[in-house]
Formats: sequence, C-alpha cells, structure tokens
Amino acid sequence: MPRRNSRAPAAGSTREGHAEVSRDTEQGIAQDVFALATILSKPKYNRLAPPFISSFLNWREYRPAPKRRGSRRIITRTSPGVRGRVSKAKPLISVIDDDEPVREAIKGLIRSLGYNVEAAASAQEFLSSRFLRRTSCLIADMQMPGMTGLELYQRLSTSGKLIPTILITAYPDDGVRERALSAGVVGYLSKPFEEDDLLACVRSALTRA
Repeated sequence: MPRRNSRAPAAGSTREGHAEVSRDTEQGIAQDVFALATILSKPKYNRLAPPFISSFLNWREYRPAPKRRGSRRIITRTSPGVRGRVSKAKPLISVIDDDEPVREAIKGLIRSLGYNVEAAASAQEFLSSRFLRRTSCLIADMQMPGMTGLELYQRLSTSGKLIPTILITAYPDDGVRERALSAGVVGYLSKPFEEDDLLACVRSALTRA
C-alpha cells in the first residue's frame, strides 16, 4: 500500500512549539484589552466590544503555561508608573458586572498583575458563590439587574461582611457618588476609567481588608 505522506508540523504550529509569552507581554495585552473594553462599555459602543474580548480570551486559552524555573516573581504596580510585588499570599479580588466584555477585561487585567480573581455576572450570583468569604476586594458595577453594586455593598455591610468595595458605572451621578462614598465604598469610577485609577483603588481597598 502507498505510504501516506506525513509532514512534520511547522515550528510554532503546536502548543509545545508556540513561543512562550512573557508575563510582561500578557500584562500589556491585558491592559490594552481593558482599555478597549472600558471605552466600548459606553452604551453607544457596547455592541462592538464582544469581538475584541473574545479574541483576548481565545489567546489566553491557546497560550501555554509559563515554564517554572525556581521561584516565580509576580510584579505589579505600587503607584502609577512604579512597580512592586504582590505578596506571596495573594488576595482574592472579585469582579461583579453583568456586562461580560467589561467583566472579562477587568478580570484579565487583575490576573495579569498577579492577583487571584473571580467573577460573577450578578450580585445574587456572587452572594451564593463559594468565593464570597475569601474575597478581599470587590469591584462591582452600579447598574445591574436585581441588585445594584451599592445595594450589594450595603447588604454585605448589614450582614457583617465588610468587603472593601469599588463601584464602577457607565452612568455617573454625583448624588449617587456622594451616597456611595459616605457609605464607605473605596472608590466610585466612571466608565471608561484609567487603569491606574482602578489599580490605585484596589491597592487602597487591600490595605483595609
């Protein structure tokens, strides 16, 4: 019988041959996708966001896990433009947003900086999740079906579970902002917001955890 013509796969065409992506590269891509998602989170642009986010998620699934050589350094920013390390006992940051592109973009950004991160599409989903008790910082959207981000924070506070919370919104309101900050939330950010502003709020929240 004629033998099949078997060809060796081209270099880089398999997962094993795929070039290892450095943590700095992953962080840079996460930051770019985060910037796009927050801009596209504005209502008039919302339909354009999913293709950008799905491309990022596909890249993350294909990307091989980095090779472990000795101790692994995880680096993040301690202030805008300055780098520092995330402690070995990495805190868990939970992202709650019914807008999937924004939720996944923030999740990717936080993870790329070395933190543990979980996400939920609603306040109810978060309240019934297994990671509620482990959450050190909460990033929640203001406008969500069923329960707003501020209502979620108030419910947690009333039940005795004080989780430092950052509220994000595409519909900023000065009155709501004042009520939220008076209630004790760490930050109130209007979409699209700067990455450094979010990370500054995260760092502030973790000092209260």
